[in-house]
Amino acid sequence: MAVAAGGGGGSTEETKKYKITVETEKGGTITPSNVTVEEGLDQKFKIEADKGYEIDDVIVDGKSVGAVSTYTFKNVKENHTIKVKFKKVEEQEENKPTITYTDVPTTSWYNEAITFVTENNLMNGTGNGKFDPEMSITRGMLVTVLYRLSGAVVSEQSYFGDVANGSYYSNAIAWATKNGIVNGVGNNLFEPDREIKREELATILSRYIANMGVEISMNEEDISYTDENEISSYAKNAIHEMKKAGLMNGKNENNFDPVGTATRGETATLLMRFVQKTNKV
Repeated sequence: MAVAAGGGGGSTEETKKYKITVETEKGGTITPSNVTVEEGLDQKFKIEADKGYEIDDVIVDGKSVGAVSTYTFKNVKENHTIKVKFKKVEEQEENKPTITYTDVPTTSWYNEAITFVTENNLMNGTGNGKFDPEMSITRGMLVTVLYRLSGAVVSEQSYFGDVANGSYYSNAIAWATKNGIVNGVGNNLFEPDREIKREELATILSRYIANMGVEISMNEEDISYTDENEISSYAKNAIHEMKKAGLMNGKNENNFDPVGTATRGETATLLMRFVQKTNKV
């Protein structure tokens, strides 16, 4: 309460409130419905599809954030809108063929994860019946995977001189750049075909979680890595977030290996953990 100066009276300073308008289509619900939120507070929405339907897209203030099951407006300081689209689930064939790759033995540690990301259309094989699990993943590959995971569909011009319009990753990189998930490397370049560093991977996934309103618990025990002083300052918080979320761990003797690369098999395992923890697919 703000009290006026002088004697004889006072005035109450009202807290500003903002409206979040909810729109939804047939096929599911979003809760709560239209709400009024006090300035500076957060407001979480839960989205559920009816039987026979699935979430198709969630649009926040006119911008797609993908087929997320929850979304949180943080530190509300203006009116917002959230719209949810649902679609009917396509009937699955009863005898769906098992996806196998000639270079992924069923006994390998990454077999389950590679099957999972393939069945959920997050990652594809590299051709000729192979997945190349030991191949290092590139910056363009990772951003394309996150783009697929988000469910977003965009068609935009490239922001970078080394990302050709029409390339398999051009729309994904444009989407990720616009949503604050990735940056270039300077001089109007993105280096999409460069092998991604582990500290870059952690940073990009952390930004995806934050900027796409993804809810994930971070209750795993954190540690101090033996090569902590080799981690770039921009990546330190993200690396420890990924540890606490149970998504990325260190390597031998608690080394994180920040400038080491990540293989396609490791990335598939990371994605499976992420989806299972967030119920994203």
